[in-house]
Amino acid sequence: MERMGAMLSTEQMIGQIYDAALKPELWNTVLQNVAAYTQCQSAIFTAIDQLSPAYNFTFSHNIPEQALQAYQEERIQIIDMRLHAPLLMRAGIGEPSIASWKHYVNMPDTDEYIFYQRCVKPSGLGSANGILLENGKFRWAVFAVHRGLNAPDFDQQDLAKMRCLSEHLRRALQIHRQITLLKQEKQQAYNVLDCLKVGVLILDHDSRVIFSNQKAKTVLEKSSALTIDAFDCLQTANHQQQAQLNTYILGALFRSTTVQQSLPVGGILGLSDADGGLALMLSIVPLSKLAYVAQNSADEQKVAIFLTEPKHQHQLATAYLKQMYKLSKRELELCEWFVNGLELKEIAQQCGITYESTRTYFKYMFEKTGCTSQNELMQLLMGVTVDFEHIVSVKAADTVCLRQQS
Repeated sequence: MERMGAMLSTEQMIGQIYDAALKPELWNTVLQNVAAYTQCQSAIFTAIDQLSPAYNFTFSHNIPEQALQAYQEERIQIIDMRLHAPLLMRAGIGEPSIASWKHYVNMPDTDEYIFYQRCVKPSGLGSANGILLENGKFRWAVFAVHRGLNAPDFDQQDLAKMRCLSEHLRRALQIHRQITLLKQEKQQAYNVLDCLKVGVLILDHDSRVIFSNQKAKTVLEKSSALTIDAFDCLQTANHQQQAQLNTYILGALFRSTTVQQSLPVGGILGLSDADGGLALMLSIVPLSKLAYVAQNSADEQKVAIFLTEPKHQHQLATAYLKQMYKLSKRELELCEWFVNGLELKEIAQQCGITYESTRTYFKYMFEKTGCTSQNELMQLLMGVTVDFEHIVSVKAADTVCLRQQS
């Protein structure tokens, strides 16, 4: 390894990036060398995934401990993501972009001002040259170098230097995530959850999301009824439903004392959207009841939340349909919409294809399945659904909030 702080060639720096992907303790050296390469005061490499917090990390160079603690402990990193991901997306994933924070000092009572006071001011920074490596509703990854208030502004040459490193940083991020995945405890059990048709969220003893399967991620990415706040806790759009959700989670977490406190041990909850319609159904249960997923001790209480979309009530056994009838991925998608009550024109709109193409797909599906009508196809599909039923107890039935209260 080259001497820390020595000026490296671009090729040497790229090599260091891949070394650090396999040995995370080397990232501090990489950041120091990139800062020197770009003539910057400090640097940071951070990734946040609120739906899979085990992936989160922050590596930095020459950033004061006070600012780093604020960034992580006070959840300023979530503010950073929500403020700056949209700005960086203007340039696009993998493209360097210049940002100035100097005007944040003139924006009191805003997230910009909080970010400035907690992180920018203690570090004496004025601007950044950053690359958005990954982006989503609840996640991002960014690599950035910073200059002080009195340092020269970034120019096109600075952008070009960062652009040379961009694709290698993105690859390193993917390698880092895979390494992290292999190290996660009980990951084999969690992989089973990714195969489920129903959305699954796992919460720790502080009610924070620590895992979500792929179905839950897909639902939350587009849902307005349920989201995740800056503390990785679930947040509903309706205050009354939020209170009920909190009660069910607490009851499931501390089930040994819920009898004395008259709290339900979990429960069923319907969440409404902005129009008051039923958007999501949740089943909240103690995770210990899912013994094959995790072996919990008394101080490792967790909660599992199963969520479904009532508008997509029926889930098909797609593996069976693919094996038995040789249906394609597109045909399976059309079947999912069809079995949930959509007409052919609505299916075409949902899938982004023409009505004629939809009719052609159904003609092929009739041939593959031996059906001669839409009614026969519906009967066949209803026979291979693997729906998840939210079981409401008799005592709790009147507490299920199905619609937003006026």
